[in-house]
Amino acid sequence: MRELNNVGSQLKMIRKDMNLTEKELYAGIISRGHVYRIENNQQALSYEKLKQVLKRLNISLQEFEFLRRGKEVEMVDQVILESYAARSIEEYEAIVKKIEIYLDTEQCLFLERLSGVFKCKVGLKKNRNPADFEEFIQSLWNAMSRKSTFYYRDILLLIHILPFKINGTERIINEVLNSLKKYEQFEAAQMLKVQILFHYVIFLKSEEKFDEAQNCAFQILPVAKEQNQVLIYLEIKYLIAEIHWFKDERECAEKEAEQVFLALDILDEENLLTEKKKQWSDLTSSSKIGFRR
Repeated sequence: MRELNNVGSQLKMIRKDMNLTEKELYAGIISRGHVYRIENNQQALSYEKLKQVLKRLNISLQEFEFLRRGKEVEMVDQVILESYAARSIEEYEAIVKKIEIYLDTEQCLFLERLSGVFKCKVGLKKNRNPADFEEFIQSLWNAMSRKSTFYYRDILLLIHILPFKINGTERIINEVLNSLKKYEQFEAAQMLKVQILFHYVIFLKSEEKFDEAQNCAFQILPVAKEQNQVLIYLEIKYLIAEIHWFKDERECAEKEAEQVFLALDILDEENLLTEKKKQWSDLTSSSKIGFRR
């Protein structure tokens, strides 16, 4: 089992691989009396001092993290990429299986939580009662809400719990959007922003704030297009069609929906096309104008 904090031992390994003495690496950064404890993971090293040591080694922080946690970083990055594209039951189940195999021998709280959330999403797609998952999802949010700010992995988790009914959805979205401000130059996090706003549109629609939902949807459409998030772009277009329907703009609604169906057909997104057509049929066959999930 990997140590939970092996910064020091990883520095020691790199130092020895580079044939450097303790003095050559740490002089002027860490006192001689602390080097032994740090390299044996008995004492924490501050972030600023770690940056100074890595600069002397000519190693970036990103490279160091890969060396220190290589297998975990590789696995987490792979799962994150797959989660962006996952839509079907089979895709979510495949990710869960991959995570469970990894967790048989390794520890990663983020992957444990993500696996739990994906199991809930599979249950929803299999038309199980959403109430079956509310306790787990709400407890996860309660644990995360103790933080004063969210980081990248937190944000990714929160995106996947937003489709569930939880207390304080609008607060979650606002806090996540605020946390994203520190990632303005981080492209992957900015891609998450589109997904957060997509769920915000869903939330506004559920509150029957149709004008606000429509305005938000129109704002994020060009961003999704620029980032080449094709499926999110089409899902936003579908939401716009639903909003038109709720506003009794039936001709616009039907035209928008048909464009989405045609695009999904061309892209050979059979599962998503089937799902959206069923949602549209359920919506338009009802004489009552109101929110339908």
